[in-house]
Amino acid sequence: MRGRAGRRGANSKSPRTEAKMGGCGKKSITPFHEVAHALEAGVRAIRFSTKMLLALQYSKLSLEHACLAKSAKWPQLRRAFSRSSVRRTDSSSAAEAPKGIPYSKLSVGVPKELYQNENRVALSPAACCCTSEEGVYCQQLRSKPGAAAKFKNEAYEASGARITDCKTTFQSDIVLKVRPPIEVDKGHLRDSSTLISFLYPAQNNSLVDELAKKQMTVFAMDAIPRISRAQVFDALSSMANIAGYKAVIEAANHFGRFFTGQITAAGKVPPAKVLVIGGGVAGLAAVGCCKNMGAIVRAFDTREAVREQVESFGAEFLTINLEAR
Repeated sequence: MRGRAGRRGANSKSPRTEAKMGGCGKKSITPFHEVAHALEAGVRAIRFSTKMLLALQYSKLSLEHACLAKSAKWPQLRRAFSRSSVRRTDSSSAAEAPKGIPYSKLSVGVPKELYQNENRVALSPAACCCTSEEGVYCQQLRSKPGAAAKFKNEAYEASGARITDCKTTFQSDIVLKVRPPIEVDKGHLRDSSTLISFLYPAQNNSLVDELAKKQMTVFAMDAIPRISRAQVFDALSSMANIAGYKAVIEAANHFGRFFTGQITAAGKVPPAKVLVIGGGVAGLAAVGCCKNMGAIVRAFDTREAVREQVESFGAEFLTINLEAR
């Protein structure tokens, strides 16, 4: 009995103990929403501490990077400032005159073109005004340089140019021409001057050698590369565009019919059919001119890449399939 009572006393609890524990249990119970708020606050605290740790790590890395960049750049800055101070203190380099001819003393000569049926001129009166605004001292033009282009001497003189003789014009610092110099002009060219014109070096080897003996600086307008930096100097493409347009006008003049179709009360006339061989600058200009005049245009070129450009004008691109035997 005593053993059972001892076992029961060990396993069971007295009413006083149960009441005390029950009271403690009621006081320690926490509502569910309070637990949820506590958990959410804890998660926020963890996130905030994580962000702070990341911010501290980023600021530490930025500071290290700035220190390394400063240490790497400091010798370069020190050398740069030392060089600049040397330049300021060096009186001999400051006393040197700038190389070349200043604009205030530069002379530009435009001879008259002597080739037969040559109506172009290297410099128009409007371009003379532009060079005068840049400060060019003297523009020497041979008498009536733009007569074939319908430019009068009075227009050149009003733009600031001066009409001189042939020898004085060729003695200028820069000589502007359309065609290469002929035999008469070679003797008038000054040594170490500058010539800007179409030269065609492959066809005029002797002319190139003579200009080299005079130690001249020559800009061959037909040899300037067709790149984006040299587009403003691409006179060859401009002249090819004019050539394609002029070819269509001459062909239409010699052709016995209208290019465009005609519909009249007496009947109907079909449009002319034109074949353009070559899809370069001149060929595309000819295609566009013929299409504007109302003709049926077909074009051919060995390059397949020209097809899109020809078709953009509304013309038909022809292809020829050759079979090898």
